[in-house]
Amino acid sequence: MKVSGYNFQQSLQNLKRLNRVYPDFYDFDTDQYNSSVLENPEETTEKLLNKYSPLTTMNSIEFIIAFFKQYGGQEKLVELYNDHYSDLLDMRHNPQSYSKMASLTPLRQVIVQNYTSYMGSVRSYTSFRNFLVLALIAFSLPLKGHQLVAIEFYKDPTVVQTLTYPIVLGFCSLENTFTFYFNKRKKKKLISHTTEQLKNNLVHSILLKYISTYRLTSNTKLVTASTGADITKSNISNCVLNLTNKLLNIQLTIQEINRLFSIS
Repeated sequence: MKVSGYNFQQSLQNLKRLNRVYPDFYDFDTDQYNSSVLENPEETTEKLLNKYSPLTTMNSIEFIIAFFKQYGGQEKLVELYNDHYSDLLDMRHNPQSYSKMASLTPLRQVIVQNYTSYMGSVRSYTSFRNFLVLALIAFSLPLKGHQLVAIEFYKDPTVVQTLTYPIVLGFCSLENTFTFYFNKRKKKKLISHTTEQLKNNLVHSILLKYISTYRLTSNTKLVTASTGADITKSNISNCVLNLTNKLLNIQLTIQEINRLFSIS
């Protein structure tokens, strides 16, 4: 197999490394590959990290990205692998940011302390949106940047709407509840559909305020720019950095908040 940017020895090394994680990925006898085993970037990254160092994992992900660009033709997978690569790169270049807090308690406390101020006064759209995002990932769900900007919101969603996108947030006006719907697809076929009801009362109240007062747009995305335009993962990541610095005098990345969430 020839992958652009890699010589024979480098390709061989990467193929052997991936085969140790997924034995049926590449057949050296027939020169055939099974790219479907790499279609879950989160799982692949976790498996690589369980077996190799972060640096080796980064090298493997770079190879996977080059492979999909050449053979896979799946832009979404390339984008997701790039996200995981960026997370690992951030951890490598800013290791100090991964030990700034031992738990989410200080962040959650400062959100509670600022809750009345944000809910009671008139804020700019961007200011309130960022506070919502921070509360959401600190109290409710450890979502990554690319997931946050991809959430589709519907009031009283139909069954079709809850199944259409990877992440959907639905508000049931009859029961006054928010529910997240997570959908996974493989080759456009739905292979997993899970739901998670929002149980945190503080986040529930912030979401209601955001939707009724601040989110005046026809865009079905939950998190947008003030104009209603889509925003990028980098945009929302920088917003979280700036807001945590403002509230805590400590810059926390979305990745660090997710890590603390997983051990809380």
